[in-house]
Amino acid sequence: MKKNVCLIYSWENFKANYLEKDVGLFPKFFAKSSHEDLDKIIFDSIGIEDNIDGKLYKSKSYLHFIIDCLRFDFNYLKSVKYFILFHVSLRTALLAKLLKLINTSSTIIVKTDLSLSNIKDFSRIRENNRIKYWLMSSFNKSIDAFCVETRQSIDLLTSGHAGLVNKDKIYHVPNGVLGNCVFSGSIKKDEASIAIITRDDCDLKGVDRIIPLLNSLEEALDSNQSRLLVRIVGPLSSTTQQKILNKIKNYTHIEVELSGSLSKDDTLTLLCKSEFFVNLSIEESYCFALVEAALANCYIITTPVGVAVDLSSNYSNIEISDFTPQNFAEKILYHLDADDRHENDFQLAEGLVYDWGKIVDDFYNDFLTVSK
Repeated sequence: MKKNVCLIYSWENFKANYLEKDVGLFPKFFAKSSHEDLDKIIFDSIGIEDNIDGKLYKSKSYLHFIIDCLRFDFNYLKSVKYFILFHVSLRTALLAKLLKLINTSSTIIVKTDLSLSNIKDFSRIRENNRIKYWLMSSFNKSIDAFCVETRQSIDLLTSGHAGLVNKDKIYHVPNGVLGNCVFSGSIKKDEASIAIITRDDCDLKGVDRIIPLLNSLEEALDSNQSRLLVRIVGPLSSTTQQKILNKIKNYTHIEVELSGSLSKDDTLTLLCKSEFFVNLSIEESYCFALVEAALANCYIITTPVGVAVDLSSNYSNIEISDFTPQNFAEKILYHLDADDRHENDFQLAEGLVYDWGKIVDDFYNDFLTVSK
């Protein structure tokens, strides 16, 4: 009898903290929903020093990792009931094909972590490398379920790549939060406070938009003598920090706090204190900070990235707009003066919309219904 859920993570640069994110939490809750034990087989390309509950292979490459799995875990792989893989790619599709050949009755689930640019990359692959695209399409037939995080990605994937992924195997499975991150009571906000979460090791996080936004806010605030507290959270290089500090020296209406990297609990505490959450990202596959900000009952002003559109159907205190410094500054100042700026919206918390347990339970039950 087949048993167990097995996470196989076949990508380079795995870190222990991935297990605290969707890489670890989706398999954990899927195992709970299916009443199976969870095993982990991980490609350790960097030499992890942390204690990991699972089998780590310090293989030379992805292909060596696959060979190691087949050499040392062949009999085990034949006994697994559910395999969980990550990302839509040729390496994932190839691994799925091999697993299905070894274990024909197993169920293979892929947590896709798709961004819109990933899907656009599929179009480029189709144009420039038809053999690779054909192989992905062919091997993907071995996969039983594709868990896609946002409806926007699902729409783009099904409309542009019907042959790559069978639409009947696609499930909307957003990323969730743990129960202790869900708030449903009164949250006390600091007046006229903004939280921005970013980092400067990736241009797509929009860190270069911070100073233009601060400039626009300072100019606008100068006319009505309001004051604003802006908290910037995340790892920033000393160069970026100094640029911001130099720019705000002569500000009279904005105070800026550079909080650096914070733990998850400290980040949630900061969001709970902040009246606004402003997201400046150019692109995100999901942007989990938006969900956390909504659970902390911030008024959200965001670019149209990741989960933003899906979130807006469940959370009323959000505006989605393309970024210009003037546009975002106007929206912030408008809501600073709005009569309903302190209205609470706990629909997400009360409905457990982004609770990991409920999300995975719903997927598991939907999948069982469809696969019968």
